[in-house]
Amino acid sequence: MYLNYFLAALLGYFFGAFPTGYIAGRMIGHVDVREMGSGRTGGTNVLRSAGRNAAIVTIVGDIAKGALAVIVARLIWDGDPMAAALAAIFSVIGHNYSVFLKFKGGAGTMTAAGALLALHPVVLVLAALIPLIMTYITMMTSIGSLLGSAIGLLLGVVLAWNGDIPWESLIFFVPFFLLSWYSHRPNLARLRAGNERRIGDKAKAPS
Repeated sequence: MYLNYFLAALLGYFFGAFPTGYIAGRMIGHVDVREMGSGRTGGTNVLRSAGRNAAIVTIVGDIAKGALAVIVARLIWDGDPMAAALAAIFSVIGHNYSVFLKFKGGAGTMTAAGALLALHPVVLVLAALIPLIMTYITMMTSIGSLLGSAIGLLLGVVLAWNGDIPWESLIFFVPFFLLSWYSHRPNLARLRAGNERRIGDKAKAPS
C-alpha cells in the first residue's frame, strides 16, 4: 500500500515537473522566462516575457498536467482517493520545483486548478469564482491565486467534515494552501509596498 502511495506521489511529481512554460517561452517567445520578470515559469510571467500565445500554451499545459496526474493515478490505483490526492499535490510540487529546471518553476496555481478539476470540479468552480472577479478588478493574478488557495482550503475542510468529499482530499488542500502562500512571498511584499505587477505589464531582465 505504501509503495503505491509513493509511486502515486512520484507520478504526480513528474507530471507536474514537465516544464511547460519554459518550453513555450523558448519555442514561441524565444526567451528564457527564468531570466525575465519574476523568473517563474507560470502563465503570468510567460505572458509578460514571451507574449500571449506562449502564455496560452503554458496555461493550458499547466492545467492539463495537473489533471492528467490525478486521472492517471485514479486509473492505475482503482480510484483510491489517497493516491489521487497525492498525485494532485505532488503535481504542484513538481511544477514549483521541477527537476528539469534545477528545482525552480512557477507558483503552482494553474497546475493546482487542473488537479482540482480532476479531483472535485464543483469545488474548483466554487473556489475560483471570487478570485476570478478580484483578478479582473485588480488585474493582479497574485490576489486571485492567494484567494483561491484560501477559499479552496476552507471549502475542502467543510466538505470533508460533512463527508461530501473523502478526507484524503485534505492531503491536497492543506499543503497547496501553504505552498501557494509560501511561493507568493515576493508578491505579498509587493502588495504591502503597493507596487505589485499587473496583468499586461512587461517583464524585464533582472539588472
